[in-house]
Amino acid sequence: MEHSWLRDIEITLEAPNGAQVRLQRFLGQEGGEIYLGQADDCDDADAPSPGTGATYCWSPTASRPSMLDYANGGGALDTAPSCTFGDVDMMPTGEYSAADDWSNLLGTPLNGDWTLSVTDLWPIDNGYIFEWSVTFDPTTVEDCSSPLI
Repeated sequence: MEHSWLRDIEITLEAPNGAQVRLQRFLGQEGGEIYLGQADDCDDADAPSPGTGATYCWSPTASRPSMLDYANGGGALDTAPSCTFGDVDMMPTGEYSAADDWSNLLGTPLNGDWTLSVTDLWPIDNGYIFEWSVTFDPTTVEDCSSPLI
């Protein structure tokens, strides 16, 4: 994904039964600009174009805190080029903790439609999701190797 201002988006994962966990929480636009990937912040608002995406993962076993906690806590940031500001801070790729507790999803069915929602609460810019997926711990799925009758 790519976006030019981490602090103005909220990302939510919704299970088939409606249970949700916020992966990225909106806390307001306070603080410096932090890119997700290499956003194209000089594209035309009438004809936006994608920048270069980066791969971010959220996991209950992540060693990093949530993205905003990582950034606000002085975590090491990468840099990305910006046509407006020169080089800007960019979240490093890798695994992050969710902003909410993963226990919100306990007991939810694995089968069904999972939804990833990204809300931009400061509509002056844009962002792109190039791909996404959900991976489950294989120990949570019953062994289906023997024939089912």
